[in-house]
Amino acid sequence: MGGEKVAQVGLGKRMTIQCLPWKSDDDYAQTLRASDVVLSLRVSPHPTYPPLEAAASGALVVTNTYDCKSEHRLREISGNILQVNPSLSAIVHGLKEAVERSSALKSREEGSRIHFPKTWDDSFDRVFLRALEMWVECRKAT
Repeated sequence: MGGEKVAQVGLGKRMTIQCLPWKSDDDYAQTLRASDVVLSLRVSPHPTYPPLEAAASGALVVTNTYDCKSEHRLREISGNILQVNPSLSAIVHGLKEAVERSSALKSREEGSRIHFPKTWDDSFDRVFLRALEMWVECRKAT
């Protein structure tokens, strides 16, 4: 939420979009908790932290698709993440959808649950089992 100095842009109907200045961790968290809709565009295959942090804070997040990240996968992580194609019309559509959905507080709270592994066992069980399967297959082949 913020950083580089970017000129404020008028959106019409007395609305503007602006980049916020850098904030302390506490101020950043307070800003996220007070946000209804967050636009977080990216140029990398991972969702980066701001969309995840905003979604966990209860905001609806519009972010763009990139490479291997599917809308389905990000919705598995949080129902508060709306992933759109990286085009002006798709971003505008995503923002409109987010604004419409932002009034449904219950769904925002449900979407704030980030579905990531919570323990080391959860994180590595599938990886370990697959590595074990590969080792067994390799041993059978020799």
